[in-house]
Amino acid sequence: MKTRYTPIPNTLIRILVIGLISLGSCKKEYEDYPYHDIESFTISDAEGYSLEAAVVGDSIWVYWPPFQTVPDSISPVIGISRNATISPASGEKIAFREGSAYTVVSESGLSKIYYLKPAVNEPPVLVTAAPNSILIGYDMSIRGQYFSTDTNRIHLNLIDEDKNVVPIKLAPENLSSVYINVPIPIDGSVLPEKSYSVQLISGTQSLIYGPFQPVMTGSGLSHIGYQLDQAGTNIKRGSIISFSYEPSYIDVHYFNYEGDLTLYILDEQTNAQVAYNAELLSVTDTKLTYRIGSDAPIGKITTAIAYGQQLSTGTLAVRLAEVYAAPYTTSIVE
Repeated sequence: MKTRYTPIPNTLIRILVIGLISLGSCKKEYEDYPYHDIESFTISDAEGYSLEAAVVGDSIWVYWPPFQTVPDSISPVIGISRNATISPASGEKIAFREGSAYTVVSESGLSKIYYLKPAVNEPPVLVTAAPNSILIGYDMSIRGQYFSTDTNRIHLNLIDEDKNVVPIKLAPENLSSVYINVPIPIDGSVLPEKSYSVQLISGTQSLIYGPFQPVMTGSGLSHIGYQLDQAGTNIKRGSIISFSYEPSYIDVHYFNYEGDLTLYILDEQTNAQVAYNAELLSVTDTKLTYRIGSDAPIGKITTAIAYGQQLSTGTLAVRLAEVYAAPYTTSIVE
């Protein structure tokens, strides 16, 4: 039996060839994308304005404006290559610090890591009045221009001869762009027998002054916080009065209270300030006790000053200085 073959028309062959070519073309058109770029990276500054980062190689450069508080974290809006994914995701909060990283994965599975590079645009600090001494219990004052007001970016340290660092806490009320005023602590972290260099760090700058040997002054320890136990009352002549307090390390180890109490009293007859010395009766770790004599002036107490001695020199020292505001509420009476 013979087999008959029917020839295929040329037109049909052409259609089949074109179809196969088209199928091949479609396969190439829908290959997975290999791109893993960060195309845009946008955040808001402290005043709500948009900041566009510069993406260079694997670095995301964010230029933060001068004189604005630098945030701990940011939530950027990020644009990436088509069909790629990014981790952490766009809008997710991340730490605003160098080294924070993003990983972009292309549709085809290729990946690239990008690193955040914060850069704060700030002029160099200009110091016009540098520290020249350390007074325990008193404010250290530094004057200049362009100090950072961000307490995460400005620091004041005292560094002793053994390279031990004593941080001096800076609060917003202690500084501005043109001054720093901060008390030297009396908790024993700064001692008069040592020498310290003063280190000021503002942004990326670090300045060193000194070294200086701390000095204790007679009135330098008034930050202790004394409280007249009889405040707001009428105190009779011959009575006992007392001041409660919490002594500091410096207060306990470098001073005593061997002195009288001077009260300034607004005399009810003459309306003049009269000084009166009250006798010291006793001293404890938390209380000073004095006697108001029978000869005390009658009137309202406006000021109380307690005296003691600096142990190393024996010199007179002010241990307490309380100035009361009018209208005066504490009085000496018959």
